[in-house]
Amino acid sequence: MKVRTAGLLGLVLMASLLGWSQDERLGDVAGSITLNPNAIVETSGTVEDPRAAAKADEELFNDVLADCMAAADQLSRLVAEARSTGVYPGDDLLTRLEQSTRELERQVDEIYLIRLAEAFFDPAEMARVAAGLCVEAGVIVRRDIELGSVSFTQSSKGVDSCREHLAETQARFAAAAGSTGAKGARTVAASAASRRTETPPTEDETVDALCTPARTAGAEAFEACQGVQYRAIAALASRSAENEMLAAAVFSDIRQVCNGLYPKDFAARNGCEMEKMTAARLELE
Repeated sequence: MKVRTAGLLGLVLMASLLGWSQDERLGDVAGSITLNPNAIVETSGTVEDPRAAAKADEELFNDVLADCMAAADQLSRLVAEARSTGVYPGDDLLTRLEQSTRELERQVDEIYLIRLAEAFFDPAEMARVAAGLCVEAGVIVRRDIELGSVSFTQSSKGVDSCREHLAETQARFAAAAGSTGAKGARTVAASAASRRTETPPTEDETVDALCTPARTAGAEAFEACQGVQYRAIAALASRSAENEMLAAAVFSDIRQVCNGLYPKDFAARNGCEMEKMTAARLELE
């Protein structure tokens, strides 16, 4: 028993000595470490270099526009091929045409997600208009495919309009980017934080912003403007592919086009949907 006790005591002493030795070595190592203050990076969420932020905005928008233009050019080439060669049901070109319209829509969707500085407000608005026209062009192409069109005349006009507006947007943006100096860079810095927390406006906020100019004509004019907008909101909410007697894809395409063309005017959007859906039904008769 004494031997076993002595052995256990020896093991405990060895473990204690080893632990003390390791702690001492770690303490020595920790004491030898020095921190380089310059290596510590503190992120405060602010823009350190306003000009760099402005340049980032410019590069992002340029990249998005370039991708949109490339997709529009590709669709234009396919439409031109269809017009020059003629297509028949089951033709692979029809499949490529349809896929090209979807790719164009995916690219222009990026335009709606971009939030730029105030200095780029005009070209950003123009880009959204161009995006709506490009989506509409895709709808026209798909409609020509469904109707078995051989001329693709309307498709060609729609795609040309899309490309022209994208080119105009690129030119306008280049001019705006060239004119933004220190002031434009400061604007980017001031708006960077608000862009990070920006949320889409509610329907009430959109209606209020749209109808505010009517206040100058009196309270009745303002309320009348609100009434028009809220009735349009109700009409949009109640509309469906079933009650419009349209295929779900056609209904969705028209809704997307009108929403892109009139993102801040419910009455105009409602009128756009009624006009285009009536035209779509007439084409199917």
